[in-house]
Order: sequence, then structure tokens, then C-alpha cells
Amino acid sequence: MKASKAGWGLILAGIASLAAAFLLAQAPAPFIVGPDGTIDASKYGVTPGIDCTIAFQRLVGAVLPKNATILLPPGTLNVTAIVDARTGVKNAFHVDHLWLRGAGAVPGNLGTTIRGNVAGPLVAYNTAGLDAAASVRIDGISFVNDHPAGTGLQLERIDSGTIRSCVFGPSHRGLVIGSKLATNVEISVRDCAFIGSLARFPAGIGASLNMHGHVDTIVATQWGDAALELARQVDVSHARLEQNRCGVRTGSSLGVSRPYSGHISGLTTEATITPIQITKNTQYAKFSVLKVHGTGNAIGAPTVGFDAQLGSGPITIDTAAITGAFSVAAIRLDGQGGVVASNVLGAVANASGAPWVVGMDRTKLSVLQSNVPP
Repeated sequence: MKASKAGWGLILAGIASLAAAFLLAQAPAPFIVGPDGTIDASKYGVTPGIDCTIAFQRLVGAVLPKNATILLPPGTLNVTAIVDARTGVKNAFHVDHLWLRGAGAVPGNLGTTIRGNVAGPLVAYNTAGLDAAASVRIDGISFVNDHPAGTGLQLERIDSGTIRSCVFGPSHRGLVIGSKLATNVEISVRDCAFIGSLARFPAGIGASLNMHGHVDTIVATQWGDAALELARQVDVSHARLEQNRCGVRTGSSLGVSRPYSGHISGLTTEATITPIQITKNTQYAKFSVLKVHGTGNAIGAPTVGFDAQLGSGPITIDTAAITGAFSVAAIRLDGQGGVVASNVLGAVANASGAPWVVGMDRTKLSVLQSNVPP
């Protein structure tokens, strides 16, 4: 039996109505944007002192007006599950940015703290590693994850981002960028603190960064695995790392070997067992203006100040002071790409008589100034 033209019209109208209803269900409710371009999260259920997971997820998962920033209130925002701004299949309402601003990363009710006991990140963008090209800005927030396998903030597949004036930890991992894929570019991490706990999180990592970008003016302390893990192309300037098992590890991301190239300058380490570890996946690294002092901490005594593992690429060391009671050596050069060293001062105060340099044949050092120890 054939339907009449009127019947077909009704059927098509019904299909169109269903499609419109589906799209309407997928679309977010309108949000009020203030004159400064912010959306006040407290007006949408993100309230300190209660479990605000659902309200927080609803807000970050919505399609916000262009260039709108979610303004988080001061106080402690409790979450009980991962708050991920990019989940599911990409569609017309794909979330393409995550801009969060807190009241400052200071303790107590004066600043904004996101806290929870979550096996994974508290806040994330695209933990599944889906197709994405997001812009991320995180400013003035503390992240504290009490779970033994928890992370503060995780970002995947970001094409531009700024993480500024934040505090990460104590947690198992503070900040993770690019654990799944390396398509993370134009990312800046600056003016941040990474506070671990050797007692609570003995395998903790302050920041694992598999990205193209820059780290500027940070402090990191009490990380049981490493304060900084770097992969792809990351430059670091002005970092102070104290009381960690490893200060900086290049060519690695959460235990996965990945290539690294970059320039690290203005680095100061204290009371760290292995201040600088160059893995075999490091293709090129330049270090300048280093102050490396090895002393013991709660988890052991220092072994090697500057450790270049077998297979690492060319290394340049310019203007460095590497001193301390290292049990193996101040510098171990097993890399095969050659080393250019100039203006390097060092001494080993160790009763066992550990040498200053071990590993590579000293004749392979391309340039040696007279003030490099014999």
C-alpha cells in the first residue's frame, strides 16, 4: 500500500522533528557570560565543600561560547570521578577548548583547590586520546589527588595550551601531558609548583611532558620517581628541584621510551639522588647554567650528578657546577653522540674516592676548558 503525498509529508516531518529533538538534547543549555568573558561556575552547581563532580562535568563537557573561561570559586571543590572535557564521539557539539581559572593556588579558602580520591586524573581533556585539536588554559588552581594511582591534571592531543600559576600535589602524578600521543604542541607550563610526598607516593612523578613546548620558572620537591620527565621537544628555564629521586629525566614518558631534544637552562638541584638522567632516547640536549649539588635525602644518597646513558645523542654542557658526595661519579658519560663541555666546575667529596667523570673515554669530549676537572 502506497502512502499518499500527505502521508509522506507527515513521515518526513516526524523524522525532522526527531532529528531536531536529538540535536536539542545534545546541545548545552545556555550559559551566562560576564563582561570579562567568564562563566561563574558557582551558579551552575560547582560549589566548595560538596561533591560537585556531576555539575563540574556538565559544565566542562558543554559547548561554551567562544573564548569563554570557566571561573571557579575559592575553596575546595571535591570530585569523586574523572572530570573530562572531551569524551565520546566527535560531533557538531565537540568541545574544542577548556579554559579554567581559579582564585589562586593558595591553601585554604582564599584559593581554588580541586581535590579527590580518583584512580586517574581529577581533571582531564581527552583521556581516551580521541581526535581533537583543543585549546587549553588552566590558571590559578591547586590539584590534590589522594588516590595511590591518581593524577592531578591530564591533557591529550592539545594544539595550544597554557598552564600557569598552579600547584600540583601531593599526588602520585601531578601533571601529565601526552601520555598517549605526541600531538601536543605550543604548550607553556610556567610559574607552577609540583609538591610530592616521598612517604605517601614513593613512585611519584611531578610532571610527565610529552609535547612541544616550554617550561619556565617552576619548583618541584619530594617526588619518589622523578620531578620532571621530558619527551619530544621541551625547553626548560629556571627550575629548582629539591629532594627528589631524579630531578630531570629526558627521553621518557611514564616509563615509555620516547625521543627528546631540547635546551635546559637555569636548572638548580639540591638533595637529589640523580639530578640529571639522559636516557638513550635523547637525540640532542643542551644544558647551560646548571647548579647541581648532590646530598642525601629521605630515600637515599646521591649516585651520579649528570648521567648520560648508553646510546644518547650529542650533548652540550655550558657553564655548570656539579658538586657533591656522589657514590659513583659527578658525571657519567656513556652516550655515543659526543659531548661538548665548557666552563664546567666540579668536585667530588666522597671518602671512597669516586672519580669526577666515568664512562666515556675522556678523549671523546670535543671541547674542554682548562677549568674542567681532570
